[in-house]
Amino acid sequence: MNFITCPKCGRECYKLFDSVCKDCFFETFKLIELPHVLHVRICSACGAHFHRGRWEDVGNIEDVVLKAVEDTLFIHNEAGDVEVYLEPREITPYMYMVRAEVDAVVREEPVHAEAETEVRIQRTACDMCSRESGGYFEAIIQIRAAGRFPTEEEKKTLYGYRQRSHGKHEKKRVTDLRL
Repeated sequence: MNFITCPKCGRECYKLFDSVCKDCFFETFKLIELPHVLHVRICSACGAHFHRGRWEDVGNIEDVVLKAVEDTLFIHNEAGDVEVYLEPREITPYMYMVRAEVDAVVREEPVHAEAETEVRIQRTACDMCSRESGGYFEAIIQIRAAGRFPTEEEKKTLYGYRQRSHGKHEKKRVTDLRL
């Protein structure tokens, strides 16, 4: 067998990785990067989550926390056969610690990396809830029926177009749907 001497540490090895031995290469190689602290915005009224510039309805808070960590977790582009394990732990209702473990293959060598991040949850009001609480409406649509009140079936059909109406006011023979 031909041994090659590592120019950095002087050890003999069978092959070099970027002109150094395997140990020296993986000393400086970062498989994953994860910020120490992440901030997540959740609407305190409806539970929507602010993601990539818009409000989205996602499942529970733990799902939002995991999604935020997945979105910010950087995995080196040389990694193949990547397996990611995320373990959230609730510290307080407004703070989670998430441990990320990644197993991958880099240059035919198995690599394991771990990182931990703190996810801080900020409770705010989404655009829709903020407008609703301030009494702001884009439009008021009046629903009328000739000589009678609209039937319950008609009302359900109209309210179904808008899953969450921001105000319903009924007067004589008129129903206002506020959008």
